[in-house]
Amino acid sequence: MRRIATLFAAVATSLVAMAVAPSDAFAQSSRWAKAADPDRARAEAAAAEAEREMIKATNMSRAFDDLLTPSTAYSMKARITLMEAGASQSRYPELRLLLARAEQHLGHYAEAALLYEGIVRDPSVSIVRRADVWAVLGIVYAQLKRIPEEIEAEETALALEPTVADRSVILSNQAEAFMGIGDVSRALATAQASRASRASR
Repeated sequence: MRRIATLFAAVATSLVAMAVAPSDAFAQSSRWAKAADPDRARAEAAAAEAEREMIKATNMSRAFDDLLTPSTAYSMKARITLMEAGASQSRYPELRLLLARAEQHLGHYAEAALLYEGIVRDPSVSIVRRADVWAVLGIVYAQLKRIPEEIEAEETALALEPTVADRSVILSNQAEAFMGIGDVSRALATAQASRASRASR
């Protein structure tokens, strides 16, 4: 039970962190850039609409502390917008990331994992963003009970960017993953690292 609560808290934290700032590729888009690249303009419009819906969904989930709330309607609306924009095959990783977030929030973990996996392997995505996505991918793997892959994803996140997301939460999740596969010594060491990280903040 504690692991599920930790995972839900981490999901909320990660979704909020990704939702706060506009996507890197679209942040500086000008009127002239949109006119020169209509495909980019359509992608930007879809991203903006989906972003608004995902922020509503995330805020409502935090208010109700339950993923099975009316917030799923916002996530579904975001998903529909993104699917209509061809987000799953988009050349813009920002659209794929938004779709992955929507799928994750709706409980479509296998679909979310595939999208996140594509993003972390995309060389156009910054190292810092990839680190954040690796951390969220670890949560999705845990939801899918793919524990070895969860541990590997969390290791990658921490290696890419030592200050990624909430380090203590990632380490705590990883400690429980080690315990789940019976590796008690690594579970204890990782739990201790999590406490140390939390104390140093």
